[in-house]
Amino acid sequence: MAINPKAKLVLDRYQSLNTQRQTWEEHWQEVADYMMPRKADITKKRSKGDKRHELIFDGTAIHSLELLSASLHGMLTNIASPFFYLRYRNTDLDKDDEAKEWLESCTDVMYKVFSASNFQQEIFELYHDLISFGTAAMLIEEDVNDDLRFRTIYIAEIFITEDERGMVDSLLRKFYLPARTVSLKFGEQNLPKNLKDKAKSYPYEEVPILHLVMPNEEFKIAKGNKGKPYYSIYVDPDSDEHAAIYLEQVLGLEGPWVDARPAPNSLNHANIGYTFIEDLNIFMPPKRFNSWVLRQHPESLNYYWRAPVDSPDDGKYYEWDEDSLGWVEKPASE
Repeated sequence: MAINPKAKLVLDRYQSLNTQRQTWEEHWQEVADYMMPRKADITKKRSKGDKRHELIFDGTAIHSLELLSASLHGMLTNIASPFFYLRYRNTDLDKDDEAKEWLESCTDVMYKVFSASNFQQEIFELYHDLISFGTAAMLIEEDVNDDLRFRTIYIAEIFITEDERGMVDSLLRKFYLPARTVSLKFGEQNLPKNLKDKAKSYPYEEVPILHLVMPNEEFKIAKGNKGKPYYSIYVDPDSDEHAAIYLEQVLGLEGPWVDARPAPNSLNHANIGYTFIEDLNIFMPPKRFNSWVLRQHPESLNYYWRAPVDSPDDGKYYEWDEDSLGWVEKPASE
């Protein structure tokens, strides 16, 4: 049986993004080991309930993370005070009292939905991920009981891509669910035969799922849904039926994901020993030498430390000498 072309696109994108992300995973694992041990299974595979604090000899990093997360939560999304409001892009509508009253009523409804949901717990978790890894993602789904259900997804599960403006426009997630839960979530009629059998025989065995949300025009399948800009697809990568598709949806607004990262011009992310430079909104590693200055690459726009004087371009090997503040030629054998 030929593989479904939509499922193949999801699988190919996962393989590509997984390869590109591998160099970052070691950094994230090291950060999690010392700052958030409960999520320190990015490159290390652990059993549930396994001890994760074997590298912790001092709790300063963990305590500091909790303090900053609590501070952001209290200042930005405090449940005791309004933390957002709505207004019209059209300034004329903002002057219309009746239109403003309608918008205020919408705001009240939104606050009630937020209060009835698990938003406060999950946004607090999102701040932890954002501070630790520099990237965080929250999934927003409809909920029968509470209207909305929020879930912060940690860094090991997500793969993100950007558009031409440097803004995140696609997010792919690989996660695991018990076979019984998959059946309940997507409906038994939508499952491939091997998973139907597993849900009956081994209901609590976990199976992998790929979930991709991307701009609708890339798939070009939104017939009759041109006003809905995002496409969502869940795929079973291990199906005997060649990557069965569980669920396809065409979504409005900005899709079900919220991605939190530094601003697009914040090209460097936090790591152990890095310093935050507020004027440029970037994190930078320690200087190799005190005299080195900060420069920006003209093409990649990344910032880096560089000597105040360019090294000679004559094919010879040079090393920076901090005492003379210049380049000193070294024999190739050294």
